[in-house]
Amino acid sequence: MSRPLRRSHRCYGREEEFRLRWAAGDSLRVLQVRFQYQTPQAVTNARARLGLPPRRQGARGFVAERVDEFTAAWMAGMKCKEIAPLFGFAGASSVRTVRQRLGLPPRRTTADHDSIRKAAA
Repeated sequence: MSRPLRRSHRCYGREEEFRLRWAAGDSLRVLQVRFQYQTPQAVTNARARLGLPPRRQGARGFVAERVDEFTAAWMAGMKCKEIAPLFGFAGASSVRTVRQRLGLPPRRTTADHDSIRKAAA
């Protein structure tokens, strides 16, 4: 729920501009400079006061409802680079972090493949 901003608030009278910039994906730093906030936390507070949704948080903010979808992608053998954009992660390392947190098996490494080949020979 949004609360009205006080007259002393930095974006008072510019709420619509703030909303548009937030929706456009401007970073906290860009908003901080544009609206002359002291800290990025002040931007986050303004966002909350205006009732705007928080930013996606990648692996840390991974949504529990998508665990089955992530597990299916991992078990199907999709590459980390392919999985990352599906879930809004920054990169492959975020995918590996979620994989570890969910307790999914790691991928075979080149060393694993070499040992299999040697055992088969």
